[in-house]
Amino acid sequence: MKRKKFVNFSIIAFIIIGIVLLLGKDSWFPEFYNPVYMGVFSFISAFLLYYSKRIFYGLNQNDSGNLQSVIASALILNGFGSLGLYKLYTVGFEYDKLAHFIVPLIFIVNFVGVLNKSRGLTFNQSLIAVSVSIFLFGLFWEIFEFSSDILFGTETFGIYGKKIFSDTVQDILANVLGIFSGIFYLKLKNIKNN
Repeated sequence: MKRKKFVNFSIIAFIIIGIVLLLGKDSWFPEFYNPVYMGVFSFISAFLLYYSKRIFYGLNQNDSGNLQSVIASALILNGFGSLGLYKLYTVGFEYDKLAHFIVPLIFIVNFVGVLNKSRGLTFNQSLIAVSVSIFLFGLFWEIFEFSSDILFGTETFGIYGKKIFSDTVQDILANVLGIFSGIFYLKLKNIKNN
């Protein structure tokens, strides 16, 4: 029940943030905000969370709620970065690298077991399927950031508006580290349970 409330709260919060970003005056926001882009992304996040209820419909309520909470957490981590936490790099804390590590880790840890149960795959098959999917999505995300800079005038690729390819490589490496940390955790857990 707590997970369902968390997901519902997240949906409402994304909608409210989207409305404020789209209808607010530019003077309300820091200079680095792109309110239209961020507002649309907030609505997309709310839609993804709402729609995930349909995607996970066949799962038991506990698994469905867990996966929705994981997606909500990932979207919120990304949202906080967009709203300004990414600027912590100015004091030496790379928030985006933390997000690139945590999101794949929590996806691996939570999705493998559910895929294993719901699709009748072996543990290793589930691990491979989820790991490859997360890795490919991470690559897609970097392409999306580059494309959004060109199409929407955002400054998400590289290091905060500077097209520095090494930052993208570091993001991908953080994703891979998150994936391998999740695999390591699940392998240890699997060994202990057998």
